[in-house]
Amino acid sequence: MATRLPKRKRPGQSLVEFALSITLLFMLMSAIIDLGLAFFAYQGIAGAAQEGAVYAAFNPVISNASGGPAVNDAEVRSRVRNEAGVAANDFPNRARFVRLHDLNNDKVDDIGQPAVLTERIVISTISNASNTGLAPCNDTVPQRTVQFCDMRVRVRYTYKPFFYAAGLLGAGEITISATRQSTISR
Repeated sequence: MATRLPKRKRPGQSLVEFALSITLLFMLMSAIIDLGLAFFAYQGIAGAAQEGAVYAAFNPVISNASGGPAVNDAEVRSRVRNEAGVAANDFPNRARFVRLHDLNNDKVDDIGQPAVLTERIVISTISNASNTGLAPCNDTVPQRTVQFCDMRVRVRYTYKPFFYAAGLLGAGEITISATRQSTISR
């Protein structure tokens, strides 16, 4: 009967195995953390979109052109940007994760870039008068008539991953979008 001798490990084998496994573990952990932070960013912009839609629905102003209720787009965008309760002049110093004053995440306040604001915060109306025979809403900017309409606000935010490993996997930046709708109450 042959006797089996125990296998001998090569010197440093466990160190190499540990290095390979810990690298994969850290990449997995960073992906989980980045996914959680992206979801947190989505929750922030979803709340901002809801704030804008509700504000537009409950606060229409009287339009000079049509005599009916209309929406002040600039005020709705201001409500969306200030949803977190942060003043515009506190933008550079605040320690918030989702920067609603910097929706394209280029470290510059969007107030000086009106094209970015109109592209990232889209305000639209949806007629809910199709079956009633009432006049449809007029969706012309800047003073859209909103009688018999629902207000829809869509907010887009560019999320840049927190960990460097996400860039290696091809996720240099992620565009997150949230849309909320509210019915005009007046």
